[in-house]
Amino acid sequence: MHVAWLGDAGSLDATTVGGKTANLGRLATSFRVPPGFCLDVSAFDELRHALDGDVAARARLQELVAASYADLASRVGEREPRVAVRSSAIGEDSGDASFAGQHETVLDVGGVDAIVDALLECWRSVYSDRATAYRRQRGITGTPRIAVLVQLMVSADASAIAFSADPVSGAPTR
Repeated sequence: MHVAWLGDAGSLDATTVGGKTANLGRLATSFRVPPGFCLDVSAFDELRHALDGDVAARARLQELVAASYADLASRVGEREPRVAVRSSAIGEDSGDASFAGQHETVLDVGGVDAIVDALLECWRSVYSDRATAYRRQRGITGTPRIAVLVQLMVSADASAIAFSADPVSGAPTR
């Protein structure tokens, strides 16, 4: 089981941490990106039975989150930093598919128990009706796997998305 920190080598492999984390990991090697850690797909593979109420799996997940969250708190100098718990499914964004909005993200979370609950919500979303229907519509037949990024929350008054090209046509002037 692996925890990868944004900017470290382990955060760059989209096959284990998902595209979202891998892209942010690459950015973090050269730019200021809010710090965070990712529980890679091995955590999901080993501990997803926590979704079914497996007490031992949840306890192990809690230990993993507690250690990583304590490390994050130390890195940012806060006792209980607020975080975003973000899905980063394997293969969710490719040339043929974009799972935008299909998997869960839980914002402004604080404390180990709340992070574990949010992480389980992200894991659960990989099996949601909408994500399952999207995979079926796109002909994606493999078993879904998901990593989860726990990233320092950034206080903002506004947010936006900027495209360098039209996302549908690819035209750089539109």
